Amino acid sequence: MLKRVFSVSAAATLVLALSACVPPDQTPDISGVDFITTDGAEPQNPLLPADINDVPGATIVNLIYSGLVYLNEEGEAEYDVAQKITQTSPTEYDVVLREDAKFSDGSSVRARDFVDSWNAAVQNNMLSSYFFKPILGFGEGEPTMRGLKVTGDRTFHIELAEPTADFVKRLGHSVFFPMHPSAKKGYDAYGMNPIGNGPYRLARWDKDEKINLIPNAEYVGPRKSRNEGLEFRFYETEEESYAALQRGELDLVTDVPITHIHRFEEELDGRSFNETSAMFSFITIPANDPMFRGEAGALRRRAISMSFDRTRIAHEVLDDTVTPVTCFATQKYCPEMGMIPGQEVLVYNPEKARELWAKADAISPWTGPFLLGYNADGGHAEWVDAVTKQVSETLGIEAYGRAFTTFKKYRQAVTDRQMRGSFRSSWQAAYPSEVNFLEPVFASNSLLNESGFNNPEFDRLFKEANSELDKKVQEQKLVEAQSILLHDLPALPLWESNVVGGYDTDIARPHFSWKGKPFYFELTRAKG
Repeated sequence: MLKRVFSVSAAATLVLALSACVPPDQTPDISGVDFITTDGAEPQNPLLPADINDVPGATIVNLIYSGLVYLNEEGEAEYDVAQKITQTSPTEYDVVLREDAKFSDGSSVRARDFVDSWNAAVQNNMLSSYFFKPILGFGEGEPTMRGLKVTGDRTFHIELAEPTADFVKRLGHSVFFPMHPSAKKGYDAYGMNPIGNGPYRLARWDKDEKINLIPNAEYVGPRKSRNEGLEFRFYETEEESYAALQRGELDLVTDVPITHIHRFEEELDGRSFNETSAMFSFITIPANDPMFRGEAGALRRRAISMSFDRTRIAHEVLDDTVTPVTCFATQKYCPEMGMIPGQEVLVYNPEKARELWAKADAISPWTGPFLLGYNADGGHAEWVDAVTKQVSETLGIEAYGRAFTTFKKYRQAVTDRQMRGSFRSSWQAAYPSEVNFLEPVFASNSLLNESGFNNPEFDRLFKEANSELDKKVQEQKLVEAQSILLHDLPALPLWESNVVGGYDTDIARPHFSWKGKPFYFELTRAKG
């Protein structure tokens, strides 16, 4: 059962007073704001809820917008903009919005705003539009989806093409957030200065430097800000942001450089954290890479997967801040080794790797090198070097990393399909379900599928799993889907990553969401 939880502390009341002084249609004066500062990165795209598929952009979007529900610390759905969501049949839902839900300019959030935003995402083929697939009419090429009907100023009706497991939880994903009606004038321009309905509003965006958020005085939902504002600073390397924390120039860091990973807990002396997350890391090998196509390509994918030791790298290089996985998801959703056919390809086996590589060469000789692309500002160089060194030593080929100077440039190369060779990838689940680790990343008609993987049997299994309400039957469908991925290896699973970081002496210990993200709206200065 969905819950509504409201509490307004004295600190939150003070924040309300401060932010209420700023007219929502003007650029605010932020010179006197006591921002809590944290690390971040330049978002890849304008801040449109359905056109974001990078973690830095999604972090900001989740703070300046709000959806019908949000997912609490346990990953359960609680009402946010919705007053009530009633399931009237296995495929139908009636939604009622709160009367007091408003955008940061003071205008009311209406049912039409949700319906128009969802339709616009699909019509404009936005990056995350695939998440609307369950809705009746998705993919039919019409301006509106048949399954969405506005029934009143604050009410609308959702009809799905078929029963969909965890649909209400899915509504907590940022892709389902509403845009202000002014977005229709030009989505890219709107995304650079959006009018949101979340706990914060965008105050300033200095490209490639920082983003400032201040509390949205119009927001009255359950994620009310407890601070005066947030400043996300963009550093060229994790070393720089960590050094800024150590100097007392930054309040919070959510990444620790590998050069400090073995001693950061000692260095920060009780001000560190090492939290589990919903972040799954893998190496994507594009389907159109000529060296990895056909029978020879299939053999090479398995050979490379077995040519490096995930457990050793996790321990020696990453100090056990990552956990090797046994499937295409975080370990919470992975069965034990041997439960899915094909899991042996995730185990270090240099002899078998060389055997498979020789078979591939007999079919079609290898011309290399093997490249592994990554962003140099994210602390990946050490593990990339470790992986490529082992690949080279095991298979006797040239292998090395290909560094992009910034996360944005690396992501742009990936989304523009300009990446040469393999590249590091990660996926942070939008809601707690194995489905969300697999379908968006590997379904053939998903824009988030960056490998180009296309397997009709995989798509069929997921269609059946999505509509299956019996958990045991659904789990069996997912095991079959996982076995296809382990056979075809569109990507090489690596590990789930912990969120490691620390905070300054005058910051209260952060709390974390179900997927390991800090609850930024709860960050406060430590008392006394």
